[in-house]
Amino acid sequence: MLVKWAQNYANYIKNDERSFSLPPQMKRLPQFVYHLRRSHFVNRFGISLDESFFKGYWMNRESIGNCVAMIQPVLLSYSLNNETTDPIAVPLDE
Repeated sequence: MLVKWAQNYANYIKNDERSFSLPPQMKRLPQFVYHLRRSHFVNRFGISLDESFFKGYWMNRESIGNCVAMIQPVLLSYSLNNETTDPIAVPLDE
């Protein structure tokens, strides 16, 4: 499915692996789908029906931002040398 999706949305030249690039809006989508498929919201193996219902119930009540954080947690980086005190999100795969 990922290959079919990439054929539709990615920019590439056939038989040239260096030309592959995703639009900036979709760079993190494969990573998000990876975490979604391994979360308890989709993969319900090993948990009871009550726990499955409970997790689905709370996911339906939360905002989009909170649901994204439940599926793929954010790793924040803090720096004492920065002029701003705002944390910077760090991708989990780097």
